[in-house]
Amino acid sequence: MTRNNVSALFAAALLAGLATTARAAAPVRDLEGCQRLAERAPAEALAAAREWAGHGGGDQAKMCRATALFHNEEFVAAGEAFEALATGGLRNDRQIADLYDRAAWAYLRGGDANQAEVLYSRALEKLPDDAELRVDRGIARAESRKYRDAVEDFTAALKRQPRRADVYYYRAAAYRELMKLNEARDDVEQSLRLKPGDAEALVLRGKLRATAGDVSGARLDWREVARRDPESAAGQAAAAGLRRLDEAASNPAKP
Repeated sequence: MTRNNVSALFAAALLAGLATTARAAAPVRDLEGCQRLAERAPAEALAAAREWAGHGGGDQAKMCRATALFHNEEFVAAGEAFEALATGGLRNDRQIADLYDRAAWAYLRGGDANQAEVLYSRALEKLPDDAELRVDRGIARAESRKYRDAVEDFTAALKRQPRRADVYYYRAAAYRELMKLNEARDDVEQSLRLKPGDAEALVLRGKLRATAGDVSGARLDWREVARRDPESAAGQAAAAGLRRLDEAASNPAKP
């Protein structure tokens, strides 16, 4: 290869590299593009949102920033940003509810279940018949150990969506915390009828069986989950339950 050919190839490669850099540095000026960027590179999306806001991006730039904060796992800051969008500007009820929903989820991910409940309640003021918001608020209430309130939300959601296996599971878990064990057993069985083999429901049913003294039934449930997916959170919970049963069997209480 001659020196001229090498120089030509080098120049072409340099120009291609500059073009790629230019494309990467191009400003993001649309919400959909920013949200895609936030999912794969949240720090870049934050910088893009700041640049966009400086060029009149308005609420879309703010939405871009809030989304980027969430994907950057700055959950409380994201919640504050979504909440500020919900309270500002002229929007319809569904848009406001959606923003409160996003804000609440961010706060919940950030460990503030109480503020999440407040914001889910605000969303429900706009869309009182929304079953999904009821479920979400129920989860936030359960995180705050407000199990009776959580049961109310799950029950309201099931009236609108009676075939939701996940909601029967959530309500069963809340009933268990309230020591309403018959209700918890009924709900977990219904959850498993609607979604046979669900790992989380099997773990919960195993706990209820163990509490009722049905050790063999608890073992069956937990062994199935531990065998199918030992690395999952449910699999680890099942394995822990089995260890407790083994320890109890090897160290029976003395009369």
